[in-house]
Amino acid sequence: MKIICLILALVVLGSIPVQGGYSKRILSTAELINYLQPHLDPEIAALHARYIDMFATQWKVDRLKVISITHLESRFRADAMSRVGCIGAMQVNPRAHRDKLKRRGITYRELFLLKNNYDVGSEILRDCLRSSRSFDEALYKYSGGSQNYPTKVKKIYGMLSS
Repeated sequence: MKIICLILALVVLGSIPVQGGYSKRILSTAELINYLQPHLDPEIAALHARYIDMFATQWKVDRLKVISITHLESRFRADAMSRVGCIGAMQVNPRAHRDKLKRRGITYRELFLLKNNYDVGSEILRDCLRSSRSFDEALYKYSGGSQNYPTKVKKIYGMLSS
């Protein structure tokens, strides 16, 4: 029931009347985050959105890809930490990306800060996309080799793209 209400809300919010029919309105990053995580405080969603938009633009990656990865990885939790030591909203592996941390002068702990996490995570995503022949291959690399990861991220991405 909850999902049906969310879908209906998205349809209502996503469409605006124009002469001769309806045209889809492009939802803001914060609106997309709140769609995926409806109980997330709107101010927290806006903070995530600010950094996603900033670093997706800087690193020239699709914001929907960053949103999809973050939703799957952490459900937009800045304090997320995996069993293998990946940190923050985008679950950056600090051991695998020491060069990126060193270049920025940030510590492992500072990866919990959204600004740093989205900066490093978006650069990693950009590198994976550049070195891959497909989005699936890039997602496989981003995840560190998880077989099901590309399917899961693409499902979220497809939902956001439609």
